[in-house]
Amino acid sequence: MKLGNLVKVKTKHYGEQFGLIVGIDDGSKRYPVWRIRPFDHPRDIHADPKNVTVISETALCSPLSGANQ
Repeated sequence: MKLGNLVKVKTKHYGEQFGLIVGIDDGSKRYPVWRIRPFDHPRDIHADPKNVTVISETALCSPLSGANQ
């Protein structure tokens, strides 16, 4: 999984959410965390990789494409 992938995340309180991967923290091998920006909520989701499913490898609506140009 890479930044900008379209994913589905299983959350505790809101069920399944769709969003884009905007950050990956591999600093801790015991507890890696992926930051996902959902489409229908203003706050990012910090998810365990086992709760994330890739829907599309290349998301055309990625907020990261075109950044810093």
